[in-house]
Amino acid sequence: MPQATLIGAPPGFTPGTSPPPSDSPCTFNEESYAAALAGSVSGQGQIQGASKMDYTDFTVISMPSTTVPPYPFDSRAEHLQGCTSIDERSFGGGGRPWSPVSELATAISADSSYAVAYQLSDGTGAWHVRSGARRGTLSIEADSTVASQQAAQAKADALGAFFGTVFSRSGK
Repeated sequence: MPQATLIGAPPGFTPGTSPPPSDSPCTFNEESYAAALAGSVSGQGQIQGASKMDYTDFTVISMPSTTVPPYPFDSRAEHLQGCTSIDERSFGGGGRPWSPVSELATAISADSSYAVAYQLSDGTGAWHVRSGARRGTLSIEADSTVASQQAAQAKADALGAFFGTVFSRSGK
């Protein structure tokens, strides 16, 4: 079920101070990303596919109109470029490696975008596709699982089409 929340300031944040540092190259840090988005509104949802295991989780983030570049999304997209492995950091400090990682082509009409395919060391052999795009102050990111690396590009293309629909319906 879709939900929306206001992203609050991290503990210890005072207006007027510089935002926390963004992710470093080849790191996907959810906590620092959320901190950089303080004041934004986010919504999450899930698109169910043909089977129970075929679904896509997505997050849409609307930054305040007063937000100025560099945008947190752009830093995230830039930091994922050229990585052969990525260190994912979740809220609370937990983490897991994404390896191997391959960049996927994106045909998304956006100010900034990324798409990567990767595997986790969970033994399933499944490939994960993570993709995102930003137009103006609206960004959307999604992740999904596919059975093979060969299926990853088709999933990234489908996510790109979904992003285009979201941007179009939002007037972006």
